[in-house]
Amino acid sequence: MSMKEKILFIPPYIAPLKYFERFIPHLSGSYTIGFLFIGRDSARRKEMISYAEHKNHAFHILEEGLPDPRKKHIPFVTPLRERYVHAHACREFLKRVKPQKIIAHKSGYAFDTIYKEANKLGIETIVLQWSSDASFVERFPAPKRILKRLYFFTVQMVSGLLDLFHKEPRYGFTPGVPKKIIVFTKAKADLYLHRGYAPDTIHVVGSPDFQLIRELKQKIDSDPIFKKRLLEKYGLKENKKKIVVILYRFYLSPPKEYKMTVEEHVEHYYYLFKTIRDVFPENTADIVLRMHPTENSMEEIYKPYEALGVQLSFGEEARTDELICLSDIYVGEPSTSVNNMVLASGIPAIFVNLSEFSALDKTGEHFNIDRIIKTESALKEALMNFKRGEMQKYYDNSHLDVSSVDKIVKLIG
Repeated sequence: MSMKEKILFIPPYIAPLKYFERFIPHLSGSYTIGFLFIGRDSARRKEMISYAEHKNHAFHILEEGLPDPRKKHIPFVTPLRERYVHAHACREFLKRVKPQKIIAHKSGYAFDTIYKEANKLGIETIVLQWSSDASFVERFPAPKRILKRLYFFTVQMVSGLLDLFHKEPRYGFTPGVPKKIIVFTKAKADLYLHRGYAPDTIHVVGSPDFQLIRELKQKIDSDPIFKKRLLEKYGLKENKKKIVVILYRFYLSPPKEYKMTVEEHVEHYYYLFKTIRDVFPENTADIVLRMHPTENSMEEIYKPYEALGVQLSFGEEARTDELICLSDIYVGEPSTSVNNMVLASGIPAIFVNLSEFSALDKTGEHFNIDRIIKTESALKEALMNFKRGEMQKYYDNSHLDVSSVDKIVKLIG
């Protein structure tokens, strides 16, 4: 039986799970690593369970006391009772499993309660940022109805009465207070300081993608057998150019005035792929569309692109970092955190926003992107320049710190 101390990572869905998974080789010498899935039964939870089983990762599920839409909701009574039941379930789980550390990407809902219970039991609580903050979505908050806000405020007040005898609130709807907060940038650190967290708990380390991707790229370039295995995994040809594309999901997340239907979204990007194919015929280049993890059940919508010879990459085994490091050129929108991988890999990249959604362009500053392509003609010109070996570099990666993973592992302890 292993005598190693236990670390539990708490991912909300498959992408953070895969991110946390990348730290296992760096931590498994000292710790037993497992995952905790907090949430009701859902497609996201099923996907995480399937992946964890396939990879032989230890995992636990905790759902007691979480809101259940199938049950009748009694104002005030239901949320307070759920809070109490979930707190008790978290406490009993931690006593039974006995982890030494728990790590999630935030200490707010739905992780606030287990953080509070862990603090009470002396278990080290750590927040580890998992994704870049380039997304602009929070700049367009959904309006809250006055009555809803008033109701929630009242529930907060009542739940706070349960915490009068606790040093740290355990039942109130407040974030937990982690012992360590590990973030990528000073801007993120300032945000936590603004929220009242103690300065000595906040640590800026840079993006782990910088070190992980740099190491992966170096391995692919120096190990022909490893590279050959990855090319076979994705059905790519050594003698063809490899073009990896990341799309913005216009049919899912933008504000209403920019939202597209699925059909509009697919048509919008069809011309991007057609432009790429006009410059790079199918016999000269493989084009791979790397779908977002939230689209793993949506591959059918992109079937029209297959007529242009576009390969769809999705599912449990597909890894964005591998595709980026295998590719000769990347084409993507300016707001995705995948751009951190691009910067670390050093590969040529074209950043595209063919829509009128100018907020996407502003996020490019976060990645030191120098130019964003706005028209199909400009895209074709950039691709032609790449084909001739004359394309300018559209980003600055001279600032990268490639020791971030080492810093994180040291902070985890």
